[in-house]
Amino acid sequence: ESSVRLLLEAGAKVDFADDWGETPFIMAAMNGDLDLLDLFLQKGANINHQSSSGRTAMIRAAGSRQSIVVEKLIQLGADVNLSTHMGESTLTVSLYDPSIVKALIHAGAKINHQHKEGFTAAMVAAMSESRLPSLQVLMENNADLSLRTYLERKTALDYARESGRAAAVELIEKYNQRKSQ
Repeated sequence: ESSVRLLLEAGAKVDFADDWGETPFIMAAMNGDLDLLDLFLQKGANINHQSSSGRTAMIRAAGSRQSIVVEKLIQLGADVNLSTHMGESTLTVSLYDPSIVKALIHAGAKINHQHKEGFTAAMVAAMSESRLPSLQVLMENNADLSLRTYLERKTALDYARESGRAAAVELIEKYNQRKSQ
């Protein structure tokens, strides 16, 4: 941190981006470095800067399971609904950590956001047993499981079945039964 502070005091640009458009602030978020995040913010870092692929500090922190950083960025007003240029949302990249999914939803993340091909976080979660707790969180918060991808016209249940995820199929079927009553 001290060498970064010296560079900033010597005139280094706080939002300098590498060849991929990633800034030191984005990298600090991805690595969970709260001290550097604070320093960069004090020096005027753009909390919602998007890399050349559209990744933000929030997306990188969520995808790296940095729950404390995600909480901090939420408190500081980072946009939880920015997505990559392919339409991948912060919610979708956070599916390996249900606590981050909950935090993002409570901060206003669009639960039914569809990727450029129509995928939702629920569809992605349904394809992996390790994401089942996040699928449960999405359903508890009224995710629309009837949404379909644009080209293949498939739902989360279709993807759970195709992926051989029996637990996800059972969870979705029970959810659908409760919704239809």
